[in-house]
Order: sequence, then C-alpha cells, then structure tokens
Amino acid sequence: MQYTLLNYKPFLTFHRIIQQRRKYIMESRIKSKRLNYSELFSITTEIYKKNIKTIAFVSIFIIIPLFLFTQWLQSKYVTNLNYLYNNMVDIDMTAEMDALSSISLYNVISLLVQIVVQPLANIAIIWGTVNIIKEQKNTIKGNFLYAFIKAPHSIWTNFLQIVFLFVVFLFSLVTIITCFTIPSKLIAIMFLSIVFIICLIIVAYFTTIWTFSDHVVTIQDMSGIKALVASKKVVQNRFRETFLYILFFGVLSFCLNLSVDKILDNIYYNGSYSTYIFCYAVWNFIIFITINGFYIVFMTVLFLNRIWGPTENITICFNHNKIINTSKSENKSEKQNKINLEKTPKIEQQNTIDLEKTTEQQQQIEQKYENDNEK
Repeated sequence: MQYTLLNYKPFLTFHRIIQQRRKYIMESRIKSKRLNYSELFSITTEIYKKNIKTIAFVSIFIIIPLFLFTQWLQSKYVTNLNYLYNNMVDIDMTAEMDALSSISLYNVISLLVQIVVQPLANIAIIWGTVNIIKEQKNTIKGNFLYAFIKAPHSIWTNFLQIVFLFVVFLFSLVTIITCFTIPSKLIAIMFLSIVFIICLIIVAYFTTIWTFSDHVVTIQDMSGIKALVASKKVVQNRFRETFLYILFFGVLSFCLNLSVDKILDNIYYNGSYSTYIFCYAVWNFIIFITINGFYIVFMTVLFLNRIWGPTENITICFNHNKIINTSKSENKSEKQNKINLEKTPKIEQQNTIDLEKTTEQQQQIEQKYENDNEK
C-alpha cells in the first residue's frame, strides 16, 4: 500500500504541471496578440464549459424570477389597458388618468427592477470567467458574493446610461411632435425618417462604446462616468469590430426568439395561461444559457484581450527603459573608473616630485647648518 501511494505522487505532480501549463497557455493566448474570430470563439467555448454552473445558477435564481415578476406586472398593465379601452365612453377623466398613471407606474417599477437585478447576473458570470482564466478559486457562492459587492457601482453606471438615452428619447419625441405641425406630408415624412435614422445611429453608437461598462466595474474597479470613459477607450479604434459582435449576437437572439414566439403564441391561444407562462419561463432559461451566457463570456474574453495587451507592452517598455538606464549607469561608472586610473599615475608622479623636493630642501638646510658651525 505504501508503494502504491508513492506511485500516486509523480502522477499528482504531473497533473499539477499540466494545469499550470494550461493556465499559462490560456493566459498567454489572451495576452500575446489580438485574437481573431476563431481564436475568440474557441477560447470562449472552453471557458463557457467550465463556467456553465454559474450561468445555470444565474438563470434559475435571477433571470427566471425576473421574468415572472415582469410577466406579473405586464398582466396588471394589460388589465388596466383593457379596462381603459372597454370603458372609454363611460369613465370620466379622473378614472382615465388613474388608469394611465398606474400603467406608467408598472413600467417604471419593471425598469427599476431590471436595473437592480440584471447587473448581479452579468457580474457573477464575468467574475467567474476571470477566475477560470486566472486559475483562481471559482465557486458559485464566491461569484455571487462578489456580484453583490460590485452591484451598486454597476447600477449607478447603468443608471447614467439610461438617463442619457432617455434624454435622446425625449429629443426624438419632441422632434416627432414638431413633424406633425409641418403642412406638407412629404417633407414631414422625410424629416421624420432623417430624425429616426439619426437617433438610431446615436443609440447604436453609445450602446457600443458603453458595452464594456460592467466589465470595467467588475475587473478594473471603476464606476460612473470613469467606467463609461474606460469602456470607450477599450472600444475606440475597434468600434466596427465591437459593433459587429453585438449585432451578430443580437440578430441571433432575435431570430431564435421570433421562431419560438410563434409556438408560444399557439400555446397562449389554444392552451391555458399557466402552461404558456411555464413554457415561456423554460424558453428564457434556455436562451439565457445558450446565447446570453455565451455572449457575456465572449465579451469578457474580448475585453481582457484588449486591456492585457497594452499593459504587457507597457511593462516591457518599462523594463526596457530600466535596462537602458542601468547600462547607462554602468557606462558612466566605467568611464569614471578609467578617469581615476588615469589620475593615479599623475598623483604618483606628483608624490615623487614632492619627495625629490624634500630631499633637496634637507640638503640645503644641512649645508647652512655646516656653514654656521664653521663661522
């Protein structure tokens, strides 16, 4: 038995060496160069498989409860709308305003809940991805605890984004209202289409440059405007590439939802409402694990690939400057030693001259002394 235990030790050492090598290979692949499409997808797939427990836990305990709460609010919203349209003639102005205010209140509550809850899911998955890449301790509990710590900073950052986009929405709404005052319909339609295209471009631009805001909050410990500025720096000079990634995953998710919505509509009209909600919840679980979770891991790998490369280059430059400075100091010391060596023979010559002078002076003194004695 002792012999068999000793045989396990080399195997464990070899297993640790393989793990260290895998860690080095993954980090070096992300840090070494700008990854292409195939490399990004291959690394993301490898990390996604290791991070699937956190993604599934997030989907069950965050995404599905958020979906059920949103559906409950929508049912209240639809009930108030039906009451408003079915009794449009009979109700007075006060009842109509109450119905509209309740609808607005439900929408605001739904938006606030999404702002608060969604960052928990994103940060937990991002932090799990970082731990897997760095071969650190990766547990569901640890990822969620870190998500609760960073969630207030992410909520504040997302709130600033929503405020800015809300200002754009108000501007577009005011512009649309002014379009209806134009007498010519053709000019009004042209002006309205131009305003719509401009607003769409603005929303797409700022959504793209702020797409890494949660990653900055999670990894670089920034929040608010600093996080938005840091996200913009990561996207700049690579805006088209980032936009195409976002567009690809967005179109993929939209096509899958569009194909499944027809099936869910048939269940809603031909079956019971509880069956419809159950099928819809299962579909949200599947779409989050397959598309949204993979998208978060993919963007995390892309973010790390972009921020680690420049830091490595800075480190190399710093070390290179350090080497240059040390070589310069060594050259200066060598030159100083040469000067000192050149000075030493001169000092020795001066000492010999001084010695000769002292002997001459002693002879003169002795001669004077003898002359004085003769006198």
